[in-house]
Amino acid sequence: MSETGASGEVWDSRALLRELALFRHLDDIALDELAGELEWFALPGGATLFEFGDPADSLYVLKSGSLGAFKPDAKGEVRLEGIVAAGETVGELGLIVDQPRSATVRALRDSELLRLARSGFETLVARHPEAMLVSARLGCAASSRGTRRRSSRLHALSRFFRTMPACRCAISPRACARHSRSTATAR
Repeated sequence: MSETGASGEVWDSRALLRELALFRHLDDIALDELAGELEWFALPGGATLFEFGDPADSLYVLKSGSLGAFKPDAKGEVRLEGIVAAGETVGELGLIVDQPRSATVRALRDSELLRLARSGFETLVARHPEAMLVSARLGCAASSRGTRRRSSRLHALSRFFRTMPACRCAISPRACARHSRSTATAR
């Protein structure tokens, strides 16, 4: 099954899904069904995918780009907990345990993602129960990595991304449709 990305390139969704540990055990028919459930979208660098505490309504496959998972520490300061690389999933643990998002996830650079809604995930698990076990293992492993590994690089990135504006209007007022009225009146 072929799809077209943002830059017009054609990619094989079945091949992409087969590379992911979460879906590796599925046969070609199941992968094609799953590919039909996925919604492709682009997320610009600095944009938020979801916020800490949001309802867990989907899981995401990062096709290209890079995401950062940010959590508040005991002092309330937001820290970078981990980085999601292309070819990894994010958000599956929230679907499994049916709890709000445990981190804020932002694009560290322009990224392309595939979204699998809760209903698609539940259909997958109903038809292929081993998908639940695999996703639970992946979610627990990612959570464990995030709490055990805090390198100086992550701390440096955390300080950098705390200084990034939450909105593009701080970079270019004309680039922000949300605040274009307020920036226009302030001039």
